[in-house]
Amino acid sequence: MASLYDTALTTMLDRAVPARTVTRRPRPSDPWFDVECLAAKRLTRRLERAAIAAAKTPDASAAASANQAWQTQRRSYRDLRNQKRDTFWSDTVAAK
Repeated sequence: MASLYDTALTTMLDRAVPARTVTRRPRPSDPWFDVECLAAKRLTRRLERAAIAAAKTPDASAAASANQAWQTQRRSYRDLRNQKRDTFWSDTVAAK
């Protein structure tokens, strides 16, 4: 019964929306985005997930604390990215 259902559903979907191959070409990373930026980004995303999870709990002070930590790290990450980008392009222009 399950096999018949799976076959019928697959047939209908193939008729309605045929499968096709999609080629994804990855975009190269920015030359100034280094290991330090990657670590800061990972920390920011981890704190974001923690803040979202804390917001779902009844403890308002924990949610506020988690949100504050995330916002602070987010600002720090943005400042780091801006500093790395500015330094990279300043050095590139000065070298020419």
